[in-house]
Amino acid sequence: MSWFDFNKSLIIKGFLAALILFSPIVFTALGAHSKLFFTLLAPLCLVWFFWLNKKELFWFGSFSGLLWFYWIAFSLYYYDMIWLAPLFFTVAFFYYGGLFWLIGFLSERFFWLRILIVCFAFDYLAPLGFDWMRPEMLYSQSYFGASKLEFLAILTGIAIVVKTKKIIKIAGILFFAAALSPASTADKQIPELKIELVQTSIGQEQKWDERFKRKITEDNIAKIDSAIGDGYDVVVLPETAFPYFLNKADEIVELLKEKSYEITIVTGALKLEANSVYNSTYVFQNGQMRIFDKVVAVPFGEVNPLPEFMSKIVNNLFFNGAEDYKTAQKPSDFDIKGVRFRNAICYEATNAKIYEDRPKYIIAMSNNAWFLPSFEPTIQKMLMKHMSVKYGAVIYHSANKSSSFIII
Repeated sequence: MSWFDFNKSLIIKGFLAALILFSPIVFTALGAHSKLFFTLLAPLCLVWFFWLNKKELFWFGSFSGLLWFYWIAFSLYYYDMIWLAPLFFTVAFFYYGGLFWLIGFLSERFFWLRILIVCFAFDYLAPLGFDWMRPEMLYSQSYFGASKLEFLAILTGIAIVVKTKKIIKIAGILFFAAALSPASTADKQIPELKIELVQTSIGQEQKWDERFKRKITEDNIAKIDSAIGDGYDVVVLPETAFPYFLNKADEIVELLKEKSYEITIVTGALKLEANSVYNSTYVFQNGQMRIFDKVVAVPFGEVNPLPEFMSKIVNNLFFNGAEDYKTAQKPSDFDIKGVRFRNAICYEATNAKIYEDRPKYIIAMSNNAWFLPSFEPTIQKMLMKHMSVKYGAVIYHSANKSSSFIII
């Protein structure tokens, strides 16, 4: 097993490289927002893909897998399966260790091939489709552009600086310059709507507890009333803000319909239809209710991505035979006072499928209580920023247990 080496220097070098790769996430969480800073930091973070050999890349990937995804194991607590955490950490460790090692192995005889592999490997080799390790997101707040061509230019510049000698290294700077994007947030038009983005702070252990449901509902209504009093046109509540199958909660629905004559209400809640469960967005406007279902489900969190025969076994063993959440076939749009918004719920706000026809405005909602305390909300926000830059969308995001915000 030549790819696995316990040499101490290899381990230390891989660990330090993983920390540097993760550093933009930490700086973002601490409130850094300088475009120049992130522009200078990005090549330093990515240089390790070209500086390390395949054995060092294994440890670089292993520690990166743990840093980027440790927070997923936190959700196991709410399924009473925290005992699975060591297995999860082992899988993350060896999956990304193996993936980074593969980058070094495939480019061992032709170094320049590493540019293409790093550029596309994370798109096509994401575990079970969960593609939250995207190197492009690390410079989402920089002057660099978000397209694949610009990413290729950055990687080529780094490779030239690492591999060539003396004056030829200057050519790398030219590639960095080519990756700069003139795009400006000034190019985006903000709709003339006054939108209130509600931020709630409900622990996951309370959210579905019968003792707290009435209080949660009353607090939601109070926030809606406050938005009405402040003259907002729209109020957006987080994912599953109402802890019911809302389409079956007639009393609450009628109350929300009544209030929707004064303000458009956008809220998350589950939907039960024909014994199938959907994670949905409810829009109340002018006394009417519309429901828009999630399109891209979270692997294992909402849908089991394994083949059907394995999926049933896993669901029976670990989820008491529960069925997967059902999803819509395509993204949904809705109009509010002549402005069209794309619906996005949590994970799918970071997925390219939601942006495939370049919607101008997106209303997204999340429940991040599953994963706190962790860097998960920061990673999510950076991914959303990356998608906003790449597709030119303005994103309105309402969240539970993390900040609500607008990305322009």
